[in-house]
Amino acid sequence: MKILLVSYFFYPENSPRAFRAYELIEEFVERGYSIDLILPNKKIFYSNIYKRKNVNVILIGDLIEEKNSSNVNHNLLSIKINEYLRKVINYFYPFFYFKNFINSLSLYLSNLNRGYDIIFSNSFPFAVHYGLYKGLKKNKKLNKSKLKIAEYSDPFFFQSYIKINPIYKYLEKMVLKEFDYIFIPTDKAITSYTYYKKQSNIKVFPQAFNFEKITTKKYSGNSIPTFAYAGLFYSGMRDPSSFFEYLCQREEDFKFIIFSRELNDKFIERYKKKLGSKLIVHVNVPRLELIEKLSEMDFLININNISSNQVPSKLIDYSLSGRPILSISQQFDPEIFENFCHKDYSQQEEICLDDYRIQNNVNRLIRLYNEHTKN
Repeated sequence: MKILLVSYFFYPENSPRAFRAYELIEEFVERGYSIDLILPNKKIFYSNIYKRKNVNVILIGDLIEEKNSSNVNHNLLSIKINEYLRKVINYFYPFFYFKNFINSLSLYLSNLNRGYDIIFSNSFPFAVHYGLYKGLKKNKKLNKSKLKIAEYSDPFFFQSYIKINPIYKYLEKMVLKEFDYIFIPTDKAITSYTYYKKQSNIKVFPQAFNFEKITTKKYSGNSIPTFAYAGLFYSGMRDPSSFFEYLCQREEDFKFIIFSRELNDKFIERYKKKLGSKLIVHVNVPRLELIEKLSEMDFLININNISSNQVPSKLIDYSLSGRPILSISQQFDPEIFENFCHKDYSQQEEICLDDYRIQNNVNRLIRLYNEHTKN
């Protein structure tokens, strides 16, 4: 089987989108499939070249340097101005930051002299789907590939945290006509996509991993309540303000450990001085190492998104760590949190891990391929 996978993120980047693409490729390799993997021309991929049998890595576009967080301007006014400019750009032209990638992807695909058994477009960003769409429109042989999938982590137009000009709703519909199926991470998100495809062409395909690589430590308890959060915070979508405010007022001792991908998270900066040594921050801890560290916590914090069409992928890693999960909504409930601090985990979040096993995921993909190619 010959597969084309296009992604903007990949190993060794430490993000859910990178994990998605990496785990799929690793499982495809295990099954002996042949893969063309198209990625942006990021410097991080040069210094950590991915080499596996039957995988052809293609880097396209201009060189993208890694961001240096130490060079970021932390002036409050500058931050506010930059945030405003990003909102304006995202509203009128959300592809602004991905122009070179889109054009380079389209150009490369338009010159291919072949089709594939499966084309898998891995977003975020939606620019991946858009670039692939432009290439498919220019290349009839590529467009005759047997199964074309547009995979989403979050909706593009129908999402709750970034406003986009309504014209992009129609562009998204036009783009998705070139794909046979839409893959989404949760059935709760189906209504965000029925405008684009009939429900039979929308398939639930959750984030998945190879569990055999996971190691954990034996939990022995902590002298004071010790809990952790892994990931980023987002104002207006995954906002922990009420939780942090409660922690600032809590008299009993505790330790809150945050594993973040960003050194200068504005929520963390805001509360670090107030919480002092009670708040500990670790940046860019590799995923497998992170799960091992999480297994030593008393419990783990999940901040629910405002929208139900998104399920944080961290819940999978939390469950793999074996520690109880406390999911907190935007309206924080101190009573449940205090129960957890006193080792009452009766209201913990439950996750069925078999749904997130990569082998099961790829089995579903191959069954879909077989069904689709029979028709």
